[in-house]
Order: sequence, then C-alpha cells, then structure tokens
Amino acid sequence: ILQDASQSSLNDEVDRLRNDMADRSRTKSTEDEEKAPARKLKRCGTMAAAVAEGEAFLGATADEVAHTTRSGKALQDATATLRKKAATTEKVVSPKEMEQFKAQARMVFRIMRTKREDAPPELDKKMLLKACASMHRNPRKLCDEIFTKCADKHGMVSEDAFVDFLVNRKKLKTGTAEEKVTAKKTLPPEPDEEKELKKKTPAKSAKEPAKKKAPTKKTPTKKKTSTKKAESKEAPEEAPQEAPEESPKEPEKETALLLSNDDKPDLSRGLSITDFFTVFAGLQEEIVPESLDTFGNPATRAYDLGLESAFGQFSVIVFSFYTFGGHLLGGVVKALQEKGFRVLEAKTEEEFLTELPKFDQAWFVSGLKNEASHDKVRFVSALKEFHEKSGGLMILADNDPIFVQANEALSELLGITLTGDTRGDEILKVSDKPEFERGTFCKHLITTGIVSLYEGITICYPVKLPPRAQVLGMSSDGNPCFFCTDYDGAKGRIVVDCGFTKLYPSRWDRTAGTARFVRNVAVWLLGLDHRVRIGAPLTGPLPLKPTK
Repeated sequence: ILQDASQSSLNDEVDRLRNDMADRSRTKSTEDEEKAPARKLKRCGTMAAAVAEGEAFLGATADEVAHTTRSGKALQDATATLRKKAATTEKVVSPKEMEQFKAQARMVFRIMRTKREDAPPELDKKMLLKACASMHRNPRKLCDEIFTKCADKHGMVSEDAFVDFLVNRKKLKTGTAEEKVTAKKTLPPEPDEEKELKKKTPAKSAKEPAKKKAPTKKTPTKKKTSTKKAESKEAPEEAPQEAPEESPKEPEKETALLLSNDDKPDLSRGLSITDFFTVFAGLQEEIVPESLDTFGNPATRAYDLGLESAFGQFSVIVFSFYTFGGHLLGGVVKALQEKGFRVLEAKTEEEFLTELPKFDQAWFVSGLKNEASHDKVRFVSALKEFHEKSGGLMILADNDPIFVQANEALSELLGITLTGDTRGDEILKVSDKPEFERGTFCKHLITTGIVSLYEGITICYPVKLPPRAQVLGMSSDGNPCFFCTDYDGAKGRIVVDCGFTKLYPSRWDRTAGTARFVRNVAVWLLGLDHRVRIGAPLTGPLPLKPTK
C-alpha cells in the first residue's frame, strides 16, 4: 500500500513538473516571439528607410509572427505611424521664409559660379558639384539629381533652375499664417481596423506595445538626434519644421542646407557654407537695406559677409609695429570680436611670433623701422611657415617709409615690394566694369555690403604684382591700394592694404565702410568657402599640394 501510495505521489509530481515545464516553454516562446522583431529589424537612418524596412519585415514574418500578438501589433503601429508621417508632402512657409530660402540658394550659386566678368550666370557639372559640396553631405547624389533635371543641352545649369529645384526638393509652399497653423494641426486619420485593434487589445497588452514602439521608431538614436538638432536650427528658416508630424520626414543626410542667420552652428557635425555666410555674400549695390549710413552703405552688421556669432572657434592674433596715432588696432579687435572671433593683441614682437602658430590668421601693421631686437630672419621664417600651413595673413602698410616689415614679408611670400607716397583721403566707389578706373573697387566677397570705402590718408602701392594676385581696389591716384591672393595648394590666403591710416581711432567711425571691410577680411581669410567645398577641416593645414 505504501509502495502504491509513493508511486502515485511520484506520478503526480512528475505530471506537475511536466506541466510546469510546458508552461515555462510556452512563456519563453512568447517572449522570444516578442523580441524577434526588435532583433531582426535593421538600424535605419531615414524615415523612408524605416518605412520600407518595417513593411518588408511584416511581409517576411507574416507566417511566423501573428500581427495580433503584442510584438506584431507594436510593429504594425510603428510602421503605420511612419507611413502616415512620410505621406505628408507640402510644407507651408511664409513669403518671407520662402524668399530667405531662395536667397541662400542664390548665394551658394553665386559664390561658386565662374569668376570671369563675361561669364554667364550658369554652372557646369564640375562647378555644380562644388556648389553641392558646400551645402550638402551627399553632394554627388544631389549634383546628379540637379544636373539630370535642370541642365540644358550645353550641360549648364542656370541660377533660376538651381533655386527652383531646391524649392521643389524641399516641397515648400508659400502660405498664410492660418494655413501654417492648419498644416501643423492636421494629422492623417487613423485606419478603422487599427482603431478596432486598439479597442480589443487588453490594457496590459496596450501598454507593452507602447514600450516596444518607441525603440522601433528610435532605433537609429544617434542619427535621429543629429537630424533633430539640424531641424531645430532650421526652424527660423523653414516653417515646415514647426509641424511635429513633418520633422522626421527629412532624411538625415539632407538637413545641412539653409540655417538661420541668428543660429550658432553646431561645429561637431557637417556644416554648410550657409552656417557662416549671410545671404548677401558677394553683393554690393544690389542690396536693398532697411536703412543706410551717411555714406550709402547698408547700416547694420546683418549685411556683412559673415553671420553674427558664427566664428567662435576661430582665432586671430594682431600686432602693430607702428606706435603712433593712438591705439591703432582697438577698432579692429572690437570689430572682429563682434563676429565671435577670439582675438589676441600681442604687446611685443616676441609675443606675436611665439603665439603665431596657435592661431588661424595673423594681422600686423607695418612700422617706420625695425627695433634693435628685431630678427628679420626669424620674422620672415615664422610668417612663411604660418602661410604654408594655410594660415591667413592681413598685412597693413602705408606711405613710404611705413612698409618696412610689410616688404620683408611680401618679398619672401609673393616676391613683391611696396613703394610710393601718394595722397588719398578719398572715398572709393564700387564698380562692376571689367577694367579698373581710379577711385573704384571691384565686386568680391571681401567687399560684401560695401558701396563706398575710405582709402586712407596717404597710400603706398605695389611695384609689380604676381599673376595670382587680384587687385581689389584702385586708389584715387590710380594705383592698386588693396589686393589679395587666394589659396595656392596649402598656402593660405593673403590680403594687403596699402592705407592703414583708415584704422586711426579719429577716423574709424567717420569713414566709409572701414569696420565692415575689416570684418569681411577676417571671414574671407579663413577660407571657409574653399574648405567646405573641398571637404577639408575647418581649421589647420589643407591636405593639398601646391598648384603648378
């Protein structure tokens, strides 16, 4: 009897254990089934890719995972949401925002087009690729799209076609404030079958899919964060960013274009030229400002070449060998700091040469003579090394003999010298004629927003300029009074001004265009248009060999 009782108990225990194991197996199977979609789904960086991947997964696993299960339902919800958000097409913007978008697109086109005066306002495919590289993270793809749809039979893309393509690509539409609000609040209706599923789903199950839904949408966490950052910066520019349902629609690689003039760029991510240049870059008398100063120049800093507070990661060192006329560089330091530059005014030549390699560009004002402690060899060698490592140089000289250090540097860097003592004290005017006339200056990024520019009291001029030097202004006496050289391989840009008396404190605020000229020179010397275009780092030596 005891044996039979023990056997019966044992059988009961075995049955209990067997049932318990079966329950655990079913539980584990359900958990694995729920986890399977999250494990198999790929990481997607764009809305379109996420929708395609979600739909493909649902189709491939239709037999394995029932869509009424918690995992299948969560995946269905996530895919349906993505599909609804991706379906929105047009973005409503105000007329002002649309014009701002077009102005920035025109600016990019303008600074990338051929520099010849007689050249038509068109881009060939090579220059189009450079324009795309200056504002987009996937330039070749964008270039191919524009060229395929916009190029004429001669293989050229016009400015209007370029701008219209970008507007259509962004799906922008001009509308009123009421239409913008309506677009923001309007959401696609939920399918009836999804509503029914929500009603039938138990409370516990309804919560669990929500937990899985978030990871499904946010799988590419890093890329999504980057995209949102870019979109938040674009908000002042493009009204569509105000609509929550439209934010995820833009692919992450396509958000580099067009940021607001008031935004500070996120320098940890890929940047567009529009992160640094205003929409007025390269324009002079074409600008129609709200107000003018007494010389006819646009009145505020919004019409400079560079955006406000966009240059906080760049540094400038300045030094004056000339010790007369008051604090000569006080206005320069203040003007550069207004754009965000970090500026060090060296007190001695020794400090200037010692600290020089730590900066992105260097400015110095030439003097009458050299001090006893001046080491010409060291001075020239330091400037040459700085220049060959892509550093920008601003060299300021004046009438004979106030160009001693300038000639030491220029004879080594460009093979030229300065001479002469001509009377100036006049205001130069902008000109778009192919040949210079006395008392005029040309259209250039450096002269952005300037129609009148004071030349200085007394002026020197170069004896003979090398072929790669570009004259920017002709003095009232008929000689080049400021000129520049662009990159030569890895060698940095140089600007030479032959009339630094415009910097005198007594003349700084009452002369035409001086402060804007100084700020524009600093922005141009950084070479950001060139660096962004070729994909080079924003600072440091360029990875290029000298051109032949």
